[in-house]
Amino acid sequence: MALSRRAFTMGAALVLIGPAISATAQENGGSADDGFNVRNYAVDLNYRPDSDTLAGTATILGRTTRRLPQFDLHFMLTVSSVVVNNEPATFSTENGKLTITPKRPIKQGAELLVEVRYSDTPGTYPGGGEHGAGWKRTANGALAVFSSAWWYPTAFDVADQATMDVRVVVPTGLKVVANGTLRSGGPVPVPGGDQWTWRNEVPQPSSTALLAIGQYDLEISTVLGGKQLVTAYGTDLGQLDAPARASVERTAEIVTALSKWFGPYPFTALGGLVDTQFRTPVATATRPIYYSGFFEDGANASVVAHEMAHQWYGNAVYPTRNEQWLSEGFATYTEFLWSEREGQGTAAELAQSSYDL
Repeated sequence: MALSRRAFTMGAALVLIGPAISATAQENGGSADDGFNVRNYAVDLNYRPDSDTLAGTATILGRTTRRLPQFDLHFMLTVSSVVVNNEPATFSTENGKLTITPKRPIKQGAELLVEVRYSDTPGTYPGGGEHGAGWKRTANGALAVFSSAWWYPTAFDVADQATMDVRVVVPTGLKVVANGTLRSGGPVPVPGGDQWTWRNEVPQPSSTALLAIGQYDLEISTVLGGKQLVTAYGTDLGQLDAPARASVERTAEIVTALSKWFGPYPFTALGGLVDTQFRTPVATATRPIYYSGFFEDGANASVVAHEMAHQWYGNAVYPTRNEQWLSEGFATYTEFLWSEREGQGTAAELAQSSYDL
C-alpha cells in the first residue's frame, strides 16, 4: 500500500486526542533546496576505538535539481579531499557545513557523483542543537544516533531519502550494527580487524541512520517471508538482559500486527538494538535503538510497538517540516492498539487514560 504524505497528515489528525506525549523518535524538520536529490550513500569507514579515530570515504550518488556552481553538505569532520563527477573539487568547511565548488558547474538534471575522504576524532565535536545528538564514545566503541554528520556527509534536506551502504572495519571482536541487512552473514576478516557490511535498499532519511560499535550479543534470523531480523544486546545489560529480550524478540510479531493496521512493512529488514549508553529509544530505520532503562520494570513490548510504528510513519513517510507530532501521534496510537490486542483495555480507554493524566 503506497503511503502518501496527505494520508499521513489526515491520519495523524484523527489520533491526536490528548495532550502532548513525550517523544521518543528523533525528528529534525525542514526541507532545504540544496540543489540535488540523493539516491545512495556508500560509506566506507575504519574506526580505532582506543584513539577514537575515524577514517572514511563517502560516495554520494544523486541528481541535480538546478544548475549547481556550488553546493553544501552537512558534515562535522576534517575533510582531506573532494571529487565531483571524477574531477577534483575545491571545498571549505565551517560549523558543520562542507561547501563544495566543482571544477565546472553541474547542469540541472545531471548525474552527481561526489566522493569525500576524511579522517578525524569525532568525539571531540560536541553534539546538541541544530547539528544533532553527536558522536558518543563508549568504553569499547561508539554510538552515532541522530548524528549522521559525525560519520558521513549528507544533504541538508533531511527529508531527502536515499539507500545506504555501510562498510566498517573495526578491531577483531567488536560488533558493528547499522541500518538494513547484514551482508556476508557477518564480519569478514581484513587487514586491521573485521569488516562489517550493511545495506538498506529502501530509501531512508539521513536523520534515521544508526551506527553502533561495541560489545553486543548479535542474533540473525529470517522472518516474515524472507526479511532479515537482526537483534543486538549490549553485553553489559546485566539483569535487564532478560526483560529486554522478552520485549525486542517480539518485533516480528509486532510488525505482523502493525502490517494489518497500516499496510505492508516498508523495509526489507527489522530488529532492534538495546544499549546502556544512549538514554532514549530512537526509531532509527529498520532497527530502533532502545535504552536499557526502559526495561527496568520488566518486559515492555509497548515501546517496541511505538518505535516500529515509526518505520511506517516517520521513516518511510517523513514529515517535510518540523512537525514531530505527525509521527508521534501514530506511534502513540499504535501503543493503544497493541495494548488492546494484549487485553489491557480498549484503545479508546487507554487514550482517555492518557488524556486524563
